[in-house]
Amino acid sequence: MTRTEGENTQQSKSRKHGHKSRHSATLGGHRSPLVPLNDDLSTEERLRRAEEALHREKKKRRRAEKRARNAAKSAAENDDDTSAPPSNGSIPRPKCASKVKMSVIRSHLGYEKLKWNAYRLAVHEALFAARLDWKSNWRAQDAVRLGRAYDVIRADFPETERFQGLWGIDRVAKQYWDNRTSNERDKKNPNSYRSLHARRRSSPEPLRESSPSRPPSKAPRLHRRLDPRTLFSSEDEGGDKDGEVVGDGVRGSDGGSST
Repeated sequence: MTRTEGENTQQSKSRKHGHKSRHSATLGGHRSPLVPLNDDLSTEERLRRAEEALHREKKKRRRAEKRARNAAKSAAENDDDTSAPPSNGSIPRPKCASKVKMSVIRSHLGYEKLKWNAYRLAVHEALFAARLDWKSNWRAQDAVRLGRAYDVIRADFPETERFQGLWGIDRVAKQYWDNRTSNERDKKNPNSYRSLHARRRSSPEPLRESSPSRPPSKAPRLHRRLDPRTLFSSEDEGGDKDGEVVGDGVRGSDGGSST
């Protein structure tokens, strides 16, 4: 073997040995553990625990959202509470002021029945004095005229200034407007109850002319049998104990009658 062939053989062995070393290192890398040596949990266990933590987080979030919704609902109910006692401060406008009952406004003002009726009457008179257009709807009314009417009511009843935006005055005025316009429409309808009632009150004659009035009935004269003992006593000489009274006469036992 020449020198050149010996060197080639030596280089070939070196290359093979290096390839085996690299291959062993590669295989050894795949056999290395994926987790630290001090972690005894398997992959499935870690996934299971992660899913449980995510489930607990979602459940906690849903509970927080539910509490927030309940708190918002309670706040809305408190705003529309009809049994709230009157307060000394301002009265905020509720979300649905058109549905607030008159008893709630009265409780806010703290009025007794007599003063409450006077307040409602003042609202009616102020609307008439403002010369509103009763043929139009409520939204089409002149804001300046309504404002002047409300100023008069505020001057007579200063407690109404506690309503923010004067919604307490506006609610009573709107109810009176609706009632009056509804009555006017019913009066124009001849078949409505209010129209019939108005005609019945204004007409002296009954509405049903086809049904004649019945004459007073005469009760028949009753002929009752009287006991003669109630008419004559034993001391009366002409009395007949066996007689009986029929009609206006007394009939004896012989069939005759005497008056």
